[in-house]
Amino acid sequence: MVFTRIILLSDELSDVEEVRDTLQRCSPTREILLIQNLGQLTRLGSRTLSCSRMVSIFNSMIVPKQTLDLIGYGGYNFHLGPPNYPGWAPPCFAVYNREKQFGVTAHVMQARVDSGPIVGVKMFDVPAAHCAAKLFKQAMAALLELFEEICPRLAGEEQPLSELPISWGTERCLRSRLHELCQISPSISQEELERRMLAFGCRVGGGTPTVRLHDYRFTHVSAGGCSSQCNAQCK
Repeated sequence: MVFTRIILLSDELSDVEEVRDTLQRCSPTREILLIQNLGQLTRLGSRTLSCSRMVSIFNSMIVPKQTLDLIGYGGYNFHLGPPNYPGWAPPCFAVYNREKQFGVTAHVMQARVDSGPIVGVKMFDVPAAHCAAKLFKQAMAALLELFEEICPRLAGEEQPLSELPISWGTERCLRSRLHELCQISPSISQEELERRMLAFGCRVGGGTPTVRLHDYRFTHVSAGGCSSQCNAQCK
């Protein structure tokens, strides 16, 4: 089948129009089909998928293996984290780990999330005391830059993108671990509390710092969803 269509997979609306315009500019003769939920995706027939390439960006949907197997020109995902941070909400874990460098990754889509061959990486420095919300914004900008660099080949060429000799990290960022770190013990040290608030107090990964006292549950709430330490950074 001839490469006639790009399936743009994105369930975030913030920058999707910019992404779609860039794809169309790099491939003016191909249809750009925006898919925003799994229902729309599963309704696509094998004939449509066989002449398409999939691009996943600003997307949390997990594509079923049977769908990936039918895509004639491959699928590529843009991951909001570097290769050593596969999985859920990498900016939160990177802040918690006090990383001095962070980045974003483009890779071939496979059935297991964040496991396919890597085709692009963009790294940048992380300022000291960065909160997760600030790092998330910085990573979003880097992701768009990486996408624009790769887009001429991604949208304009039929052959697969060249793979880089870079491997994924073996320790994955897990949603369960994020929620575990959001459970705050009354005996926590001030240093550890401040570390967790910078990483998880912005609610970037869906977690909310919570403490339980005598059958009462107290949840962190602050202006903008951030901790007092990072409110100034996130405005």
